[in-house]
Amino acid sequence: MSTPLSMLDGKAAPEWLAGDLAALSELPQAAREELWQVLEPAIAEPMPKSAEALLGEFCARHRVPQATLSRVLRGLRFLYRAAAQTASPKSKLEDDLRSLLGEQAALALSLVGRYHAPALAVLSGEIHTKTLLAHGKVLTDFEWKVSKVSASTHGRGLELPVVTLTLKYQEDGQQRSITLEAIPSTIAKLRDVLGALLR
Repeated sequence: MSTPLSMLDGKAAPEWLAGDLAALSELPQAAREELWQVLEPAIAEPMPKSAEALLGEFCARHRVPQATLSRVLRGLRFLYRAAAQTASPKSKLEDDLRSLLGEQAALALSLVGRYHAPALAVLSGEIHTKTLLAHGKVLTDFEWKVSKVSASTHGRGLELPVVTLTLKYQEDGQQRSITLEAIPSTIAKLRDVLGALLR
């Protein structure tokens, strides 16, 4: 019988979920301690291309069957992504684990609780970016340099500091960039705005 999950608004959990989470007990202690190394890339959508090699190396180092690790990661991925998408607090996630696993929930509660904060931080960033991408360009990174203009067709002896900003952004699944130049007074305005936002 399928178990309803409160973080899914009462919808039933996939039938495989409890078994996948129970497979945590099949991992050696050392593998459980280092699980975040493979869990972080595994919860992303899409998973990075480097994840497959990382998982293979992890299994070899800890002598874990790849099928076992894949089950564990599938279960944790489902839990964390569901929690992030529904903004479910840690307590709700823990209640759902108890409903799924009953008396066998202790190990899962310990591990899921340990990685809850970093997992939701990763997924919140993904959700925020995808939300913005649905409506246009999203700034993803930038590079800068400072140079000095000493003369132009408009005048000599300028000694004008110029900041060159290359803004990198994503649009329609493509990485793009635009390079702009700014004088110090403009950069000062930008600094003031960012400082106010980050207080």
